[in-house]
Amino acid sequence: MLDEKTALKAERMLQYLGFAFDEYFPQEITSYQHILLLLLDEYDKTQHVRAASDIAPHEFLKALLEEDNILQKSLVPDCFHSQSQVSEYLHQKKGRSQLSVKQALALGKKFKVNPINFLKGE
Repeated sequence: MLDEKTALKAERMLQYLGFAFDEYFPQEITSYQHILLLLLDEYDKTQHVRAASDIAPHEFLKALLEEDNILQKSLVPDCFHSQSQVSEYLHQKKGRSQLSVKQALALGKKFKVNPINFLKGE
């Protein structure tokens, strides 16, 4: 059973991998990330952490922003490079339909949700 301490270590490892393999992710690393995300997802399910079910990642982010009464600009620079990038993602414009693992991790940390919620359907 995954406990909170182990879940935090898994999140830190995902962050490390995001920084260490910023440009190129070997298949082994991608598989390892996937396993860590699955473990964190299972932990979140057992801990009743907010999660998205059958909702697109950009819609989930919109709902979190609204629920927590947070402005889009508060996601810059930790999760997005600019306010326009946030808007483009939320409205699915200019090819901004997916997030990087690094962005998903940052959003997961900010909203205290499993980062996999932002990577669904990829």
